[in-house]
Amino acid sequence: MYLCHLENNEILNRMKKLTLSLALTLLSAIVLTATAKTIYFNGGWSATPYAYVYYETTSATEYLGEWPGTVMQADGQNAGWYSVAIPDDVPDGTLVIFNTNTGSERYPADSEPGIGMPWLSTGQDAAYYVLADKQWYDAIPAEKPVVTANPSGGRFAGSVTVTLSCSMDVEIHYTTDGSEPSASSRVYSQPLTFTETTTLKTFVENEGSSNVQTFKYTYSEGGSSQTYPSFNNTYYQTNPDGKVGTNRTINMVHTNGISSSALSEWTDAELIAQGIANDIQQRFNGGHEWSLCDVYSLYAAYDADYLYLGCQYVNTSGLDKEHSTPYSSMLPICVALDLDPDLDCTGAMADGQDAEGPWQKNKQFLNFENRMDCMVMFHTQTAQGTPGVFLPDADGKFSYDEQYCKTVDARAYQQGLLPSITEIWGKTSNDGSEAFYADAQYDGTYSNVGKIDDPNAFLQDESNFGDFLPSWGSEYHTFYEVKISLATLGISEDYIKNTGIGVMWISTHGESATSSIPYDPTCFDNVMNPYSEDSSTSEEKEDEDYFTYAMARVGKLAGTPSAIDETVDNEGGAVVSVANKVITVSGNEGNDVAVYDMVGNCVAAANQVEESVSFNVPSKGTYVVVAGDKAVKVMVL
Repeated sequence: MYLCHLENNEILNRMKKLTLSLALTLLSAIVLTATAKTIYFNGGWSATPYAYVYYETTSATEYLGEWPGTVMQADGQNAGWYSVAIPDDVPDGTLVIFNTNTGSERYPADSEPGIGMPWLSTGQDAAYYVLADKQWYDAIPAEKPVVTANPSGGRFAGSVTVTLSCSMDVEIHYTTDGSEPSASSRVYSQPLTFTETTTLKTFVENEGSSNVQTFKYTYSEGGSSQTYPSFNNTYYQTNPDGKVGTNRTINMVHTNGISSSALSEWTDAELIAQGIANDIQQRFNGGHEWSLCDVYSLYAAYDADYLYLGCQYVNTSGLDKEHSTPYSSMLPICVALDLDPDLDCTGAMADGQDAEGPWQKNKQFLNFENRMDCMVMFHTQTAQGTPGVFLPDADGKFSYDEQYCKTVDARAYQQGLLPSITEIWGKTSNDGSEAFYADAQYDGTYSNVGKIDDPNAFLQDESNFGDFLPSWGSEYHTFYEVKISLATLGISEDYIKNTGIGVMWISTHGESATSSIPYDPTCFDNVMNPYSEDSSTSEEKEDEDYFTYAMARVGKLAGTPSAIDETVDNEGGAVVSVANKVITVSGNEGNDVAVYDMVGNCVAAANQVEESVSFNVPSKGTYVVVAGDKAVKVMVL
């Protein structure tokens, strides 16, 4: 019995050991298969994505390292898909930001929280994020067909013909009455022509994965009867000599917001507005302050895909050039655009937005009464922040909502002066013998001219101007350039050519405008008053500005004939002569006569009943005289 008992115990012990071994093996298998979850991402980006995974409390807990996170691995079997493993113990509420490290792609955008991962609590081992859909899937979804419309939408004059194509060989269904399309909607078979504002919606489907897209085409007359003042004299010019930018590609080569090509790409042919040096807040009040954002000249070009804008900043002060350059501080730049001649926005944000105007928290510092309908905002430090294109909603208000706030394609600066700039004109001392920077103790202001009661009159007075270029090296100056997709703006290359758009470039000193091009007097209306927090500088940094002057035109002048003769045909037509700021038209009896400035504003008009008719023009500059069916460009000196 005893021997038998021992044998039974031995068997029991062996069974216990076997059971424990099996349990440990199973437990090990469980641990090995549950140590990580996998994120899959398809963003359609050209660069390899990274995943930054974090849990936000009082301080962020980072699960895949500090920013930008961990590089994702390409899926060899599914093109466009990338994956990365995250620890199994990440808690609910963990967020992920997809980015391309130093590249421009990032989702969500800068300063926005990451994407939530609600599937963490369901026990899923993997989830798939499609950026185009902005949602998670349990498995790789069937590929969605994508419709391409050419043109893709925007404003048009007269008529527009739209051609549709699809990334897959499937039928394209569409509607043009604003209703939602489906598989039972009309089938596209030939190009569509629209002569009025139309919302085109398309429906395509592949293996149960459908895609609805919207393309909007807005009819525009291409002009408005309302005009706005502009200032043109010998030194200030808007669209000088009728220049409206060039129809060509600007090759922007840059790294981290610093250009290596701008100074060799931009030329005088792209010039659309000319200013002067030293028309900036610090020159009147607060000359000790950095940075100096003194806009001098504005440039534009466009091609089939992009609008290109450039702005030359000059520094002709005695301030340290390293600290007084625009990029030495992070200051907002606003580029105001007039895309639709029939739309006029004030610059206010929509109700419920946490701002009064784009990038303007405390109050609306920039107000517009000159047909602005799109604002582009970015910092002078081009590597900082996410630049935005703000488009109006149905009420003409701006918003941070994704459909109204888009991203600028590129912006950069290069230190230096465009080779085409051969003079830098600005105010000198009262007798013209010296420039304002001559005094070694110069504090940066117009201190040697006495009291200035009216800064705008002072700037517009053409006396005592001198050339600052010989005294300052090009390294004191800075050139900025911006590239914006025409698809983002909702316009086309032909629209710019045939209708034209308006541009105004505005610099701030953190909040309010302190300099603009084309010139607008609102930048200097409170410049001599003290700043509320420091009387040694100017109220102009914090006042509310109202822009009423005309923008520079790109592509086509507003309200002027599409063809302008350089010389007058005297045979059987009008004869135009100019003397002492008076334009005289003769030989045109019975016909209407009108005089336009170079922005397209009509400054004088009459029906010629006598042998001749004369007009006094407001200032020196270039004008277009339209007499009957003749048009001539004249220079008033």
